[in-house]
Formats: sequence, structure tokens, C-alpha cells
Amino acid sequence: MKNLYPILVATLLAQAVARATTLYSLDTTVLDGNTGENTYYVAQTGSTASLSLDPTPSLTYTMASTAGSLTYMVGYFNSTTLTNVGDKISFSLSYTATSALKASDEAFRVGLYNSGGSYMTSNNTSSGSSATNGYTGYAATFRPSGTPGTGNTFKERTGTGNNLFTSSTYTNLGTDTFAPIGTGAVSMTFSAELTAGGLLLTTSYGGNVYSFLDTTPSTTTFDTFAIYGVDASSSASLIFSNLTVDSVPEPGQMALLIIGLGTVTAAACRRRATIAYR
Repeated sequence: MKNLYPILVATLLAQAVARATTLYSLDTTVLDGNTGENTYYVAQTGSTASLSLDPTPSLTYTMASTAGSLTYMVGYFNSTTLTNVGDKISFSLSYTATSALKASDEAFRVGLYNSGGSYMTSNNTSSGSSATNGYTGYAATFRPSGTPGTGNTFKERTGTGNNLFTSSTYTNLGTDTFAPIGTGAVSMTFSAELTAGGLLLTTSYGGNVYSFLDTTPSTTTFDTFAIYGVDASSSASLIFSNLTVDSVPEPGQMALLIIGLGTVTAAACRRRATIAYR
């Protein structure tokens, strides 16, 4: 029986570590045309875009070849459902821009979505993909510079359409107007956490933190992120040094695992002490 204690301890430790899961990162990014592809771009009809992965790793997202045209990228990860109060999914990113994004409202947007099992399978240059028509989820939209309008805020996707970021398919949430994200280097997080009162959306960047509680969330399951950008000059690029989606368990579950680990370890120590005394 003595040899079972290390096994039990190792099992509990492995479970505790596994509870915090990275669902997507630059290390797991696979672009269109490669086995296991999970990341694509959409460009406006008559324009082009591109994604390239460097060994650093870093991801270069070159936006529309026609300045001011629609373009966004979509990434997929293993589906995760927020089940317990405190469960959270967090999307973090850091990028530098080769030239400034367009100084207009909602020129930069990030979102977390539930695809319902409908996935893009290739890059798209026709302003939208039918695969994303029925996606549900949430977005945060920003003005890069200048004075922001009220549309720069949290949004819920309540409509349908092949263009994942068509404004008419979203409903504004709350009354916050987000401060500009700035030009050049940007780091931010966008998260959704299950609370007793609903789904808490939070975004933070440059010392700014905004939150909104959706008391009737349309989804608590997520498997997709998307990033939208409008360039002020043709073929401007965003170079991502971080692009990560994490699933974070509610603290109580982690605490129980740690307590269990401590209990088993203490029992093992007592048993060894008793055997040594004998």
C-alpha cells in the first residue's frame, strides 16, 4: 500500500495543473493550407489579406491591400463551457502595428464566440464566410485614436450574417465608452466569467478596465476568437507576440484539489512516521 501514495499525490497534482488550460496560443497556431489548420482570414471582395507565422513565434496579420477595407482573422480552439460560478475564459493579445490603424470608431475589434460546430475551412476573400453566419458571442470594439463615440463598447452578437463583424448583427451592452487603445504597441485582455448573476465581460488595456454583467447570456460555450482591424494605409500589419486563449477554473474547484493533495501528502507522512517508530 505504501507505494500507492506517490501515485495518488502525482494524480492529484496533475489534475490541479490540468485545471488551468491554454486553449490557443502562437505555439498551436496552424494557418490555412497546413494539416490541423485552425486560423484564417476574411478580406473584403476585391481586396486581399495575409497571415504568416514566424518561428519566434509571432504572427503577422497583414490587413487589406486596399486601405480602409474590411478584414478580420478567425481562430478556433477546443470548445469550453463555463459551468461553475467563477469559471472564466480569457483572451489576451499583444501586438505592434507597422502603421497606425484608421482613426475611426470601432476600427479595432476583438470577440469570443460559439461556432455551434460550423467552422471555416479556408481563407475567404468575399467579405464573409457562410460558416460564421450563426455564430453567437460577444465583442469589444475600440477606436485606435481620437475621440471615441458611444459605439466603442461591449457588444453581443444577436443577429446573423456571413460577415462576422457586421454592425447590424450586434447589440450594444452597457453605457461605457471605451478609451482609445492607442497606436503602435498594444496589449489587452478580453474575458467572460460566469457569475451567480450572469456572464461578466471584462476588458483591460493601457491602465483601463471596463466590465459589464450580461444577466441573460446568449452563450456560455466558446470555441472561436476573432480580431478585426481597419488599416489607414494599404497592407498595414499587426505583428502579434502574444495571442492566447485560456480556460480558467473557478477558484473553489482548484482549492479542493489542493486540499486533497495536502491531505494525501499529510497522510503519507504520518504513515511513514508510524512505520519508522515501530
